[in-house]
Amino acid sequence: MRLISMTNTMESAEFFEVIKTYHENINDDFEQPQIVIPTLRSYQRRAVNWMIDREINNDRELKTNFYVEQFDIAIGKSSCDTGFFTYNSSLISILTLYYFVLVVKYDGSPFSGGILADEMGLGKTVEMICCIMKNPAPPEFHNQKILVKDCIQKPSIQSPFKPSTSKYIAYTSDKDLKTKSTSSSRSSLENWYKNVLSEMSTVPKKAINSNFDEDTHIVACYCNETPPKSILVYCAMCGKGQHAQCVHFEPKPFQEVPFLCSNCWILNDKIQCKATLIVVPPSILNQWIEEIEKHIAKPGLKVYVYNGVYSDGYIQPYSFRDYDIVLTSYNTLSRDLNYVSDNFENPNCTRSLRHSKKYNYPQSPLPCIKWWRVCLDEGQLIENICSKVCGMTPNLTSVHKWAMTGTPIQKSLNDLYGILLFLQVSPYCIEKQFLQLMKGEKTIMYEYFSKLIWRSSMENVHSELNLPKLTKEQHWLTFSQIEKYFYFNQHDLCASMFSDIATR
Repeated sequence: MRLISMTNTMESAEFFEVIKTYHENINDDFEQPQIVIPTLRSYQRRAVNWMIDREINNDRELKTNFYVEQFDIAIGKSSCDTGFFTYNSSLISILTLYYFVLVVKYDGSPFSGGILADEMGLGKTVEMICCIMKNPAPPEFHNQKILVKDCIQKPSIQSPFKPSTSKYIAYTSDKDLKTKSTSSSRSSLENWYKNVLSEMSTVPKKAINSNFDEDTHIVACYCNETPPKSILVYCAMCGKGQHAQCVHFEPKPFQEVPFLCSNCWILNDKIQCKATLIVVPPSILNQWIEEIEKHIAKPGLKVYVYNGVYSDGYIQPYSFRDYDIVLTSYNTLSRDLNYVSDNFENPNCTRSLRHSKKYNYPQSPLPCIKWWRVCLDEGQLIENICSKVCGMTPNLTSVHKWAMTGTPIQKSLNDLYGILLFLQVSPYCIEKQFLQLMKGEKTIMYEYFSKLIWRSSMENVHSELNLPKLTKEQHWLTFSQIEKYFYFNQHDLCASMFSDIATR
C-alpha cells in the first residue's frame, strides 16, 4: 500500500512538472484592475494572464502535430476516421500518423475555462477575483430583453373566463380563497393521498392545493395560507396566480419583466446573467465574503449569497442579473437538486392527467440562468459528492467554467475525471473516453491537460514570495519527577496493550 502511494505521488509530481513546461511562454505583462487592493506577484499575474487567454482566445486554431515526410503531390481526398490521414493521388499514397489537441464543450463549441490548481496559500481567490474584474460580461450579453414563449399547455379552468396574458396583477381580499367544491369521496381520497405523500417525502417542501380565487383564476402558490392584503400575480405563460411576496416578485407600473411561475421559467429560454456563480464548501463561505471585502476597494463588487429554495423560498431568476458574484455552497447546490423539475431534462415531455397537478412546488432558479462564469472552489470535492452535486452541475449553463483546487490529484490521475465531468469537456467527460486518454500516449495526455490546468507550487515560486529566511532553534527539555513517572506509566500501558493485540 505504501509503495502504491509513493508511486501515485511520483506520478502526480511528474504530471505537474510536464504541464509546467507548456506554460513557460506565459508572461506577467498584466495590468492589474485599480479596484484590486493588493499588488499581485509575478506568478499571480502569469496565472491571470493564462486564465484571460483561456476565456478570450479559446476559439483560436488548435495546434496539430504531424509526423509526415514532405512530398509535392496533388491531394485527392482525405479521411480521419481512425486517427490517420490518407492522401490519395494518381501517383502516390501516403499514410500519415498524427494527433491533435481538441478542447471543446460537450456541444462541440470551443471550451472556455479550466482548472486553477495553484498550491494552497498562493492566492487562488485573488487570482479568480482579478479574472472576474478583468473579463466582465459585455452589455450585449446580459442586457437582452426577456422574451416569453407561447404557452405550451394552458391550464384546465372550468370556466369560460380565461385571464389575459397582458394583465398579470390582481388584488385579493383578506378572506380565504374560495375552493372548488368536491365530492366527499374524492376529498377523502385526496386527504389520504396527502398524508401518504407527506410520510414518504424525505425533504420537507412547501405546498398548497391548486385553488380558484373569486374571479375563477387558478391560484397555485407555494404558501400554506393566503397572506393578508396579498397581491396576486399571474404567469404570462400558463396563467396561474401566485402571491407576489411568496415568489419575491415586485410588481411595478409599466412592468417590463413579465412574471413567470417557476415551472414556466424552466420551459422558457435561459436568462443571460453577468454574474459569476461561485460554489464553495460551507466552511469557507464566510471566508470568501471576507476575502472580497478585504481585497476589493469600495464600492466593490455586488455579492449575493444564495441559500437555496429550501431556506429563502423561490427567487426570480432575473434578480441575479443585478449582482457581480453569486456565492452558494455545495450543500445548497445538493439540496436544490430536489427542486429541479423532470421537465428540465426533457422540456417537451408533458404528462396527461385527468385533473390538473394538485401540489405545486417551487423549482430551483439556478438552471434557468445562463451565467457568464461558473466556478467550483475546492473542485476536488466533486469527486466525493459526485452522486449529488454532479446531478446539478451539468444543469449550470455558463459561458466560462472553472474549477479551483490545490489538490486536483489525491489518489491518482483518475481523480481528474470528476472535474472534467463538471467542466463538460468533450469527449473526455465520458468515462470510457477518459480512461482511454489516461492509458494512451502520455504526450497526447500532457498536451491535452496543458490547455486545461494551471499549476504553481511553493517550490517553483518560492523566490517570488519574499519570505523571511527560516531559522531553526532547538531547546532540550528534561522531565520533572512527576512528568517522568506519568510518561513511563503510559509507555508501559501502551506497550502492554500492543503486545496483547499482536499475540492474538
